[in-house]
Amino acid sequence: MTFTNFAPEGTPSALVADLRKGYHKAKTDKEYLASTTKQFTVPFSFVELEEGLKIIQSVSRIELDVRRLSSSYGKSGKKKRKKKR
Repeated sequence: MTFTNFAPEGTPSALVADLRKGYHKAKTDKEYLASTTKQFTVPFSFVELEEGLKIIQSVSRIELDVRRLSSSYGKSGKKKRKKKR
């Protein structure tokens, strides 16, 4: 299981550093990892900053049309089919 956290622009660098330290501590805490794996039935995966930036950059390179199509599918949900007569 993976989740992402972003701090708003202008967040004090000391706070960002503290958050990064906390995430690093969590990813090495065996008790925490066992607890979350039991709760969610899958382990969390942690990605360091450099790897996370690479992932974000790779997603940002997806063609605009593909992103628009994906977005429209997400917004529309499953559409009902017309019944044939």
